[in-house]
Amino acid sequence: MRTEETNEALAGRAGAGDRGALAALYEQNRGLLAILLRRLTASPGSRERMDAAGVTFADLEQESYFAVERAAALYDPKRGAAFSSFLPYAVKTMFFRCIGLRTQRQRRDLLCKADSLDRPLSADEPDGLTCADIIPDESALQPFTDADERLFTQQLHHALDECLDTIPPHEAATIRARYYGGKTQRQIAAELGVTGSYIGQMECNGLRHLRSPGNRYRLKQYREEIISRHAVRGTGFSAWKAYGSAQERAVEELEREGLLWEVENMERSEIDCERKAETVL
Repeated sequence: MRTEETNEALAGRAGAGDRGALAALYEQNRGLLAILLRRLTASPGSRERMDAAGVTFADLEQESYFAVERAAALYDPKRGAAFSSFLPYAVKTMFFRCIGLRTQRQRRDLLCKADSLDRPLSADEPDGLTCADIIPDESALQPFTDADERLFTQQLHHALDECLDTIPPHEAATIRARYYGGKTQRQIAAELGVTGSYIGQMECNGLRHLRSPGNRYRLKQYREEIISRHAVRGTGFSAWKAYGSAQERAVEELEREGLLWEVENMERSEIDCERKAETVL
């Protein structure tokens, strides 16, 4: 003869994810569930709400399975209480949800105040437009945004190539290998059979030649565009905590695009001017 497990033992296993224990717990408490449901549906007001919501007693009996699952998740054996003391709360919550009753906290929830997207805009609307018809489709704009990004990147790379054409070829090749190819100075040196210090000098000279006034003027519009894009994005605390400030992200983007050297060069020029002024004074 098989001895049935206690509600508490089944609830512990069901709360841990044992679906078989949950089914056994439901079957073992169907009598108690029926009593609880009859109490909740006894008043005329409850029956009226059930009729208005289109909910039958059979519907509640089926939903009570999920109430048992909820009670098993809430059950804590450390409290020393029986599982049956957790079940009425879960059943009552399920019942209120089914008939559309809400707590004060739920009434304050903005999602509970949401309107149906299928609601007509107006009773006099000849085309039968609904609320869903006036919601902008952001995904429809994505192809245009992607195309704009690709065009901007192509133009920027073309401008960078024009700048690289103004410096000695061996320096331009080093810059392209470092920033376009993502190679280290040691890798480039091994490919060319030269020392790493030589490649470092070529890179330094190449960046210095790229900082000419003509190249800075050619890239000015792209630098300003990148800064303006990041100046107003993600300025909240959550964005700052996860990704840093907008200024930091703008500098990172300039660095990825190879435009940060312009800022550094302007800072050096200002320092040089200040030193010359102090010498003259």
